[in-house]
Amino acid sequence: MQNIDFHLNNILRNYNNLIKICGFLDAKEFEKYKVYLEEKYNSYIKSYITIFNPSKEIKEDMTYFADVRTLAKYNEDIISGWLVEDFFIYIFNLPIFQEHKFLFKIESHDADRIIKKERTFINSDPDFIISHNNLEFKVEVQSLLIPYGKFHIKKNKADRLSNMTSFLYSLLLINQEIIFFYPDDIKTYGLLTKIKAFGGKDGYEYIINSLPKKKKLQVHKLDLKLIITLYWFYFYKKLGKEEFYKFQSELLNGCKSIDDLIKRLKNTK
Repeated sequence: MQNIDFHLNNILRNYNNLIKICGFLDAKEFEKYKVYLEEKYNSYIKSYITIFNPSKEIKEDMTYFADVRTLAKYNEDIISGWLVEDFFIYIFNLPIFQEHKFLFKIESHDADRIIKKERTFINSDPDFIISHNNLEFKVEVQSLLIPYGKFHIKKNKADRLSNMTSFLYSLLLINQEIIFFYPDDIKTYGLLTKIKAFGGKDGYEYIINSLPKKKKLQVHKLDLKLIITLYWFYFYKKLGKEEFYKFQSELLNGCKSIDDLIKRLKNTK
């Protein structure tokens, strides 16, 4: 069994990469972000060291949920996932998001940020509820923290995201980019197959290099690009799938820049 230092180093690597990805912020905001994320990181590491139990490799309830991770690895992934959520929480609370009147509420099952020794229920509901102009929509956040070339979503989660008309951000940390999906994308771009990491159960596999470029947000002007996707999510929810794609095509016609597109979206009722 790998010792605790191995897992702590992995968390540290992910933390450092989450600092790097926010280089698009201005200098003052970037310093504030670093202080914010460092406080989160230190708190989580303290909890990890306290809860770590090297005598118990695999949790019975994790086996039940078709998860093959050891307890140490499971908690490493929990903390790395919290840091990713914290990254989105910080970005979503930048003044520009408030200017465009997007309001956020975290809904993940571990929003309390307490490492639980045992888990009897795993909630696959989306992480965030976002409201704009009195309309709410749900957004799931996930991440790929290593250069693997593909990512996966459990079938039951994919079903729930599609059925609940929920949207997805998948942070590819090493690539320094974010994939975004509409509800109909979640199954369209994924291959339904048996996933080893899910204990051989069904899941959707996404090959990163095969995904369309339009589905990938690069770090440059990331805050503005996220604003645009939130507007797309809002109009998808408001108009429905068919009308949304017509509306999107019309709005993009003749659009010359990111700023121009944001202006058009903001002025559309």
